Amino acid sequence: MQVITSFLNRCKELRPIIIALKQQGAISYLVGGSVRDLVLRVPVKDLDIEVHGVVPDVLERVLKKFAPVSLVGKKFGVYKLAHMDVDWSLPRKDSMGRKPEVVIDTSMTIEDACRRRDVTMNAMAINLNDLIDNFSSNEEELTSTPTDVGVQDMHDSSVGESIQTIDSDLGDTCNSSVRESVQATDSDLGDKRNLSVQESIPPTGGMPPIIDLFNGLADIKAKILRAVDEKTFVEDPLRFYRVMQFISRFEMLPDTKLETLCTQMSLIDPILQKPIARERIFEELKKLCLKSNRPSLGFRWLAKIGRLKELFPELYATLEVPQREDYHPEGDVFEHSMQAFDASAQLDEFIERALDENDVDRAPSIHPPSPKASADAKAMADTSSDTPAAARPDPSLRSGGPSSDTNSKGPVLSDELCSSYRRIEGYELWRARQDERPNQSEYCIHPDQSLKDGGKHNQEKTSKKTPLILSATGGGVSKERGVPWDSNSSRKDKIKLTIMLAVLCHDLGKPEVTVKGEDGLLHAWDHEIKGVPIAKRMLKRITDTTFLIKAVSKLVRHHMAPGILLRENATLKAYKRLAIKCAPEVTLWQLGLVALCDLRGRNPKGHDPLPIDSQVLQVLELFTQKIKEARVEHKPEEPVLLGRDLLEYVEPGPQLGNIVKAAYEIQLEEGVKDLEELKKRIIEKFGLKVLNA
Repeated sequence: MQVITSFLNRCKELRPIIIALKQQGAISYLVGGSVRDLVLRVPVKDLDIEVHGVVPDVLERVLKKFAPVSLVGKKFGVYKLAHMDVDWSLPRKDSMGRKPEVVIDTSMTIEDACRRRDVTMNAMAINLNDLIDNFSSNEEELTSTPTDVGVQDMHDSSVGESIQTIDSDLGDTCNSSVRESVQATDSDLGDKRNLSVQESIPPTGGMPPIIDLFNGLADIKAKILRAVDEKTFVEDPLRFYRVMQFISRFEMLPDTKLETLCTQMSLIDPILQKPIARERIFEELKKLCLKSNRPSLGFRWLAKIGRLKELFPELYATLEVPQREDYHPEGDVFEHSMQAFDASAQLDEFIERALDENDVDRAPSIHPPSPKASADAKAMADTSSDTPAAARPDPSLRSGGPSSDTNSKGPVLSDELCSSYRRIEGYELWRARQDERPNQSEYCIHPDQSLKDGGKHNQEKTSKKTPLILSATGGGVSKERGVPWDSNSSRKDKIKLTIMLAVLCHDLGKPEVTVKGEDGLLHAWDHEIKGVPIAKRMLKRITDTTFLIKAVSKLVRHHMAPGILLRENATLKAYKRLAIKCAPEVTLWQLGLVALCDLRGRNPKGHDPLPIDSQVLQVLELFTQKIKEARVEHKPEEPVLLGRDLLEYVEPGPQLGNIVKAAYEIQLEEGVKDLEELKKRIIEKFGLKVLNA
């Protein structure tokens, strides 16, 4: 009822405008997704109002009487009023030809206007003139009647059968025989689909009268996506991506005809003979991520209709790539990625909690874990490393099944070598301890060696020495700490989208590196490194936002770090270095959420991610505790000594930069935080003397 009440309140605000337009002979209709969302009881943020019966100049003149008008799409007949989330548009039709033009048709009927829509659930309308004329009686009726409109709530348990249908249709795409045998036929939904369409729709109590000329209400109830007009549908390739988005967002399936259209239609603009602009595709993918509970459904559908390889070959490559069953009982890499992707759609509570604490990049407050919980968390974190471990947790923590004991252990390095490697590269020690490869010493660097040769020793097998970021404002972190790109997205949406894309891409490197080792076990060594260029390649096809691509790449590169650092009992120095590696695009608490989703994507009994129970949450709790202790949850540790502090000894230039880096190294390694002490150490170390003395 709250959604309807909110809508009526907004109609009260718009009533003077609608009356003024009516006096000019216009009829105002609420159209498109606004009507659909009202039916589904989804809060309607932006109202789409189509005005029939007036020319553009008249519409603009009337709107200007109430507020400044933004001509966001005058060419397409779209206007916005300042401080109002309302799009005022005119009915239009697209002319065909080499240089197509949008033609405003003020005499177009509402039926023809709705026929231009993509799918039937978007081809409904509400006559706002009639609603305003009878506003008093309508308001009394609408606020006192039940909210049942004959359409099942998309989140209600009554849609369980439909969701199970989606699971059975799309969830087994990781198996080639299933993938090849799944066809788009009416039998996908059985007789239930046809019966639902033929049922009469109960009276729309609690809703304004809906103009439903193409059976959109019936299709919503049956959870069907159906094209309004098959001929016009294929004229706009973007509609293909909208179907993909709708499948995830509304958990609905295309009917047979629409699925056939999507399987066969060209994604090249038929008029311009060019691929669709990536900005338009990206907008649909953003909606898929940010407005879906189960975003994986769209990608599973692509696999089902055979177009995943064409559009996202990097994800297609993960199909049928096997994983160790004791760590990944859910199946292949694609299945794991889809489950983790769905888990990332459920992070709102964590992100909102951080926002509510008045520090947008502050880690969510979580009670410190008990010693036993910490031990359990380290054991659970071990399962995220995809390699043999000395102490493997009970698999029942993941699957709810019986425990299976295994004695596979990795080699143990000396404590001295472990601590020295941790000092230099933090969590890279893990690879040396777990790979069980020949010549393991090549993965480790003696601290003296690393300082002599600048960390260049064996760079093919270890990453470069951590770069030092020495900005005087925030340790090198930009003003947009861990939050990317456009001003139209909320900070919450920016953070969530970055994490979701990182989770989607986090295991793209596994197809290239998965091998069976001499121990007879599957390994995916260095997949987090190999996955970075693959993720970049995929992202660059859908966005040119450099900040976002860098942020996702860093989360992919370091997604295993939380589990590794916890299992290795790394010191706080390692967390500080990790924060430097991630800055300025991402923060460590965001990295912790990626690791949480990774752990949840291991459900062997279905296609949904594992629940956020105490076992899974303990990893995030302990990691959060550590990054807070290190004071690097939202940015790296700031350098104490800056270049300006040494200008009396060294002139600006490369030498000064190297000296400041050395000071920061001492600060991190030895915990020296006193400016004067650091300055004294550096003067002695480099034999500095006052200039011109």
